[in-house]
Amino acid sequence: MLLLTPSRPASSNGLPPVLRRMLLGVQALPQLEVVAEGGLQPGAWCLDAPLWGNPVLRCALGALERHPSVGLLAAARVGTVGRALRARHLVHQWATRDFHREAIALFGYEGRHVLGERHEVLAQLDELATSVLPTAWVQQCQQARPAEQAVPQAGEAERALQAAGHIAARLGWRHGESATALPDYSVRLGTALQLLHRQPQPQLRDGQEVLPSTALKLLAAFDQEAGPGQTVAAVQQMLRRVWALRWDNKKKEVLWLLALNGLPTAARLHKPTQRCGCDEAVGAGRGHVYADCRAASHVRAAMAGQLTGEWSLDAGHLQRPHVWLAQRPVPTLHQGVWDVVCLAALNAMDSARVLMWERQRQNQGQPGEALADAAGRQAVARFWALLADFCGLGMAPRRWRDRVPSGHPFLHWVPAENKWRVNRR
Repeated sequence: MLLLTPSRPASSNGLPPVLRRMLLGVQALPQLEVVAEGGLQPGAWCLDAPLWGNPVLRCALGALERHPSVGLLAAARVGTVGRALRARHLVHQWATRDFHREAIALFGYEGRHVLGERHEVLAQLDELATSVLPTAWVQQCQQARPAEQAVPQAGEAERALQAAGHIAARLGWRHGESATALPDYSVRLGTALQLLHRQPQPQLRDGQEVLPSTALKLLAAFDQEAGPGQTVAAVQQMLRRVWALRWDNKKKEVLWLLALNGLPTAARLHKPTQRCGCDEAVGAGRGHVYADCRAASHVRAAMAGQLTGEWSLDAGHLQRPHVWLAQRPVPTLHQGVWDVVCLAALNAMDSARVLMWERQRQNQGQPGEALADAAGRQAVARFWALLADFCGLGMAPRRWRDRVPSGHPFLHWVPAENKWRVNRR
């Protein structure tokens, strides 16, 4: 079993997307170290301790397989400390033409080629045993099972797994004056560890180096742009609530990026002369694209059109905080349903931005009302499709059924069908 060592990036080519993201996330964490009280005391487990990818056995270049003197041994079948010491003993016993069958099995095909120069293999194994491995580990191995004895193959995989678990239980991260063990890892801890060691790098803007804004500054600018009287704490609370929805996280990313000003608008991409597809703004930022644009107005009109009767709007139209901050325009609206509606609306508006940009890039339309209206109509269709997607997945919490009345705008529960339905007027 190998323990991941993120001290040096490893290639993720050829891995499935999920594993590739996991590998990149692990590599972004600080180096693991022994944090258990009393440290990592050597014992009989050292025999089955993994050699490669072991955070405790590392060199200046990273994991032990990157060691300039012994890294080539990673090609052989010597995955544990005990196997390496046994291989060293066997190579010492070789005569010029007397190859030991067990030794050949240890090294495999790659090893047979290397074994043409026995002294090179012996030098690497000696270096590993005398200079690289901890002396206490080698001594414990000799006491538990001398290298002259063959390694029992029965149960070897289970023993290696236990040894790796023994090591992993004593590893973790130090942050400040405290430490967290590897078994207590959480996504929140990983994020905090990454931010703790991350130093913002200056960026060149208009010929001058400036430090990028922190997340708090970005959220403060977002709540001020969303509307007067907003607070960063309210924005953070809203983001936590929306992120907890049981829905594809990609549907939530647009709100997260909107809050951090990470969406590729003309202003964000520093293109002050680029015209919006509606031809009503130049170098537009998020305030125009996701609120004031003619294409976005189609989505807002579809939302407002649902709010009639007891759910009618007092002000007559939706304000930015209603969509950007998911604030209910009518108190009787269910907050969870409105959160879903706002996410669907922002995703729809973003699709209108992409469509207008693509058609301009491909010379299929010029900025103006016609392009904006076409993108707006497709955005409305996207809006309703997303609401239908949420209903079809059955992700709404069970408690919503008793709190969302029949005839509720946008979504409602149909007991006879035992499912959620889109309520489109």
